[in-house]
Amino acid sequence: MKTKKIIRIILPPIFMFSLLLQNGLCDFKENICACFGKTIKDDIHIIYLPLIDADTTSTSLYSNEIELLNIIFKQASQKITKEGGLNNIKIIDDFDFNKIHLIEILNDPGLYSIGKTRRIYDIVKKKTDINAILMGEYREFKTYLEIYLYWVLFQYDTYVVEKVIFHKNDLYCPKPDDSSQTIICDKIKQNFETIILNIFAKSCPTFYNKKSENVFNINDYLLEMLNQKIVPPKGINEVYISHLSFMDPTKRQIVQKEVKQLINGAVINAIKLMQKKNPSLKHNVAGHALENTDANVNKLVKITFDSNINKAEKVFKITNELMDPSKIDIIVSGQYFKKGSFIDVRPIIIDKKTQRVLVKAAQYDESDFLCSDSANANANTNKNMLCKGAKDEISSLVRELLNQL
Repeated sequence: MKTKKIIRIILPPIFMFSLLLQNGLCDFKENICACFGKTIKDDIHIIYLPLIDADTTSTSLYSNEIELLNIIFKQASQKITKEGGLNNIKIIDDFDFNKIHLIEILNDPGLYSIGKTRRIYDIVKKKTDINAILMGEYREFKTYLEIYLYWVLFQYDTYVVEKVIFHKNDLYCPKPDDSSQTIICDKIKQNFETIILNIFAKSCPTFYNKKSENVFNINDYLLEMLNQKIVPPKGINEVYISHLSFMDPTKRQIVQKEVKQLINGAVINAIKLMQKKNPSLKHNVAGHALENTDANVNKLVKITFDSNINKAEKVFKITNELMDPSKIDIIVSGQYFKKGSFIDVRPIIIDKKTQRVLVKAAQYDESDFLCSDSANANANTNKNMLCKGAKDEISSLVRELLNQL
């Protein structure tokens, strides 16, 4: 009996994308242009800005690896529009902008998404009719490169950030016709193409269904392609997280015991949910834990509300005094403020690698924040619990912050 051989052909992302656009498998050029508020007859202008060093804010002190990644980054953005037949999209790379200022705006925890994109738009609109910006920053370590790519789409006031890690040894592959020489691995190029397609898709409501969290809900193969995970090299992809109880900014101390325990429950729930989604997140594992004690929270309070040092100095001090000794990468904490029946809750993420502080905020009336826990109450005590809406929202805000890492 003869057996049939099954041959599986894996096509690169950009090839599938060009097939969809050119060969009629899924004709959505009009929808792509609509993402920019344009038609297929209109020119679309996208500014490309080279990667900058996140620590020195320089674009001139490149290593060989970063210089190569910059070339690949630029070529990937140009290749997507060229091979996709999107001739009306113009990639502009000769603009003189303060790149670090644009990234600082995107990372400003005091601005909402719409405020960030509009502030950036006010800066770039003086130059020409700009529809989007593609830029990035990097950190270079001994054996690997950590890169953040930013995509800003003005039509919908949206921006997307994607983090990727490349091991330096993975950048080069033997040359097919001469194994003694090396070339840039095709996989690295395809990774960049996939990332750029992914952040574009996520920024545009035409292709991104937030309810189902699906990208490009048009073709199953394309969906699978765009959701590819860029896997970091082994040994550097674990992120160690610890949680400290929320602080009261008015009293400059730990929040009262009942509220502390209730909020802690919502935060821990969020961390556990994120660990299921991303196994590389490690919460208080042996050798990498900052215990949630009053002493540690008070130390965080003292640094946070020290008026004699600026924000950067505070993060540096938190890193040295709390994170480095505990060998952790992330602190999840927050602030809780109550005035009358008004309650303000602000989860905070402190990221050691990027030295960033990320914040989300939610406001409640006390009646929508604390509800009676009738199931655990007795005749002598009235127990409270977080109202379901408040608990779910706090958990959601923490997950959103962790997703930005």
